[in-house]
Amino acid sequence: HLLSLIEDIPNIVVLGHHRIEKHDFRTLHGMDLNTLGDNIIAGDARLLIDYFRAAQSHVLIETRLDADDALSKHFVESMQGQGATTIGLSTDRMDFRVYCAENHVEWRYYAPTENATSEVGHIVHYNNPEFCVNTGLTIGYQLDAGIRHLIHTEQCYFAFWMNSCGDQPMQIYYESGRMQHRCLARIFMPDQTDQVVFMSRTPTAAGMKHVLGTGTDTPYQDTYENFEGQNNAWDLVMEDFGVTKSKVLELRDRLDKNIENVLHEALLGQCTPGHSCK
Repeated sequence: HLLSLIEDIPNIVVLGHHRIEKHDFRTLHGMDLNTLGDNIIAGDARLLIDYFRAAQSHVLIETRLDADDALSKHFVESMQGQGATTIGLSTDRMDFRVYCAENHVEWRYYAPTENATSEVGHIVHYNNPEFCVNTGLTIGYQLDAGIRHLIHTEQCYFAFWMNSCGDQPMQIYYESGRMQHRCLARIFMPDQTDQVVFMSRTPTAAGMKHVLGTGTDTPYQDTYENFEGQNNAWDLVMEDFGVTKSKVLELRDRLDKNIENVLHEALLGQCTPGHSCK
């Protein structure tokens, strides 16, 4: 299904590769250039090689996106603009900058409580001023920088140990008249919406926390608890991410029919280094 969606988009290459946690695109994520074709599932190998060569002499920006999550329709445009006016203007060839979303929308597969019913699950809005979610996490590298220069910890904890670049969008961040380096900035959207990334909590997730929608830290009471609030939330999700209730129903039907296989695979363990599995 994924391949059918991208077959008419010329600048997408799909790779079958898993060892990415210690590499970035400048090292082809650990792949061998001479055998690159063996990893390509769809797309033009020449395009990938052209981008790889360009990355050796240009600022590189990489974004993480899990298969069951989504980015705002404005994300790429906004991230490229933000990167160009920050890390893109740095004169330090070893400089890097981490960008992550402070807000995200989470879709939970089931109703928020045992007493509630819902055919499409429910939507929760999160604000994470001291946390970085993996989805949408972006790193910008100057010419001689790479992922090897970052402290190797779970990416969600970058916000704990990295200095903040600043809190004002659409400006270069300075301290004492100089650009700040090797710091963390929050991702913003051009229309100032706080819906930057969309995350799914389903039985296919690597972590099961919040899949059932219950728990003491579930914030649905403060956000989209009532029926009208949920309808408004789904309208915003459709507008910003293109996720519709009809597609959710279709997905739930497919998963429910294969739930035993899904859960069997989950029990085998899906956690990978650098990924938070709760």
